Amino acid sequence: MDAILVKRSMALKWSLVALCLFVIYRDTLGWCLLRWQAPGSYYSHGFLIPFVVGFLVWRKRKKLGEITPRPSWTGLFLLLTGLTVHLLSAILRVYFPSGFSLLLVLFGLVLFLFGRGTTRELFFPLAFLLFMLPLPSVLVDTVAFKMKLMASEVAVRSLQFSGLSVTREGSFVRTPHSILLVGDPCSGLRSLISLLALGALVVYLMKTSRTKKLFILMSTIPIALFCNWIRIVALILVSEIYGSEVASGFFHEASGIFLFLLALGCFFAIRRGIDRLWISASGFSF
Repeated sequence: MDAILVKRSMALKWSLVALCLFVIYRDTLGWCLLRWQAPGSYYSHGFLIPFVVGFLVWRKRKKLGEITPRPSWTGLFLLLTGLTVHLLSAILRVYFPSGFSLLLVLFGLVLFLFGRGTTRELFFPLAFLLFMLPLPSVLVDTVAFKMKLMASEVAVRSLQFSGLSVTREGSFVRTPHSILLVGDPCSGLRSLISLLALGALVVYLMKTSRTKKLFILMSTIPIALFCNWIRIVALILVSEIYGSEVASGFFHEASGIFLFLLALGCFFAIRRGIDRLWISASGFSF
């Protein structure tokens, strides 16, 4: 009976903490929601991140229950630092630092109330919340623009090497019978962010060495760039054969879905390949 009362008391306390955080960070969470559902958003996966984090914490429920709480005053420092950053962000109406401060507050709460052992176990689940925080629009637009130009240049040079008469003028690609505008969604940044989030989750759940995990995680970068190159090449060819209206219409949207599925396939194929190479390498004797 006492155990049930203790659990109910803890549930009530954490519910009150969650309610307070929601009230304090209401505007910031609203900003995240708007960015997640904005047309052409790079963070449409943001809706899933809190559920993934909840699942990761739930998986550790038994281990967390075995850890004796040893509150740390360092957590109070992180908590107060996070709230200060949030206050300044609210005054300046800058939301990204406020979102980052929420992570500091969560880390601070766990460290202050439960100690280093619990914080160590929850480090990745809490850090994974970073993937739901949209980066500042100025930074995203700058990176997307540069990635778009780089991907377009590589695609154009590849097609030139194959013998097709194609040139690039800024964001426009000219072929003998068509002109295609390569927009920011073709930068590959969206796929890169989503694939990095998925890759981080996969390597975290793997029981293997950190070096191997790092290899697999880093493979998401060339995969995203490679698949995006394929997409732009396909768009240029479709534009040349069927016209830019077809390339920028249904095919553009369909190719984006196909691109991500292809990236997923490449990621898991490379993961499997690294597994086999690792096993083969460990089998050598010197």
